[in-house]
Amino acid sequence: MADEIRNTLALYCQHSDDARVDELVALFAAEGVFSAPGTEIRGREALREMFAGQLPAHGRHVTLNTVVNRDGERAHCVSDMFFISLPDNTIRVVGRYDDELVLNDGRWLIARRDFQMITPA
Repeated sequence: MADEIRNTLALYCQHSDDARVDELVALFAAEGVFSAPGTEIRGREALREMFAGQLPAHGRHVTLNTVVNRDGERAHCVSDMFFISLPDNTIRVVGRYDDELVLNDGRWLIARRDFQMITPA
């Protein structure tokens, strides 16, 4: 089950990096939330608008050190991340994702993703 949760988190990075906005938004629960310092976006339509305005980001998100704690149909995950800008291969952002996921119709969806930047962009 932890692998299915990690797959959702990995798909978030891949869909984001490939600017596949619809697939990215589909990884969130209907009232899913993305928050970062100074912003909180709720619901798929608002998320779609936000991501469409930011993508493509011209780089790759890398997540690692993911810790998954599952409790029935909910899971809490913490992952370290960094973003590599392409084509210069420069690390632009280092941070941490703090995620809440829910099991919905057999799929693990992001109910809330909180991003904390560790280094400035």
